[in-house]
Formats: sequence, C-alpha cells, structure tokens
Amino acid sequence: MWRSRKNKIKRLKASNGQWCDDPLEMANMAKQFFQNMYQKDEHVMPDQLINLYSEKVTANMNELLCKDFTDEEIGDALFQIGPLKAPGPDGFPGRFFQRNWGIIKAEVINAVRAFFKDGVMPDQVNDTAIVLIPKISHPETLSDFRPISLCNV
Repeated sequence: MWRSRKNKIKRLKASNGQWCDDPLEMANMAKQFFQNMYQKDEHVMPDQLINLYSEKVTANMNELLCKDFTDEEIGDALFQIGPLKAPGPDGFPGRFFQRNWGIIKAEVINAVRAFFKDGVMPDQVNDTAIVLIPKISHPETLSDFRPISLCNV
C-alpha cells in the first residue's frame, strides 16, 4: 500500500504552469505530451544518415534471417521467457504457457506462423502497460518522468 500510494501521480503541472489533479485530464496531458515527443522530425533526412553506414547484412545472411521459424525455435523462445515475468492483462505469466505447452503448442505455433505470414496480430496480443518512472524525487511535469513499456507474455 505504501508503494502504491508513493507511486501514484496525484497532480501534474501543465505547460501553462497550472496544476491539474483530474485523472482524466492528466491522462490526456500525458497522451498529448508523449505523442508530441515521439513525432517524426520532418527536418531529419534519413537518407543522409543511412548513407553514413556500410551494408552489414549480406544477401546470404538476409536469406537465413528471413527463413520461417521451426516449431523448435518457437518453443525455445517461449521457454526463454521468465516464468513469472510480466503477466499480461489476462493475468497469464510465461509459466502458464510453459506448463501447458503440450496442450497449447499447436495453437501457439499456428498463431506465430500466421503473424509472420500475414503481418496481422490481434490487438489484445500486443497490449502493453506504459508506466511513468520518475527521473527526480519530486516530479511535477511530464518531462520529469521516463515512460517504460511493460510488455506482456
């Protein structure tokens, strides 16, 4: 409870200097702030930067990288996930998938293959919780926080 109370953002100072304590308004402020921060800079010309680097991936290497994953590689990736790390919004940690691999293996493998074939992933699969970590001891503005994504299994 102490950590929860300590980590709660009770109010934020807006860009106009006024304090805001309405949760909905603070959420909108955060959304706008980080959308602006992560916008594409129209003045940056990617070709100028890309031309500074020499090619590192050969055609042979690229062919190997683009190969379909084997069932074993998909299973290995799943078993490399920490068993109790980052359960998703559905509450299932990696251990659930690992312990029930014999039952769900075919469905998981088919879902992974379908994603790499079609490039379409159901929205809920990629849900991520974004958490704001304070950069300083008494943060006031959104620039005093660092966003991190808590990606789930």
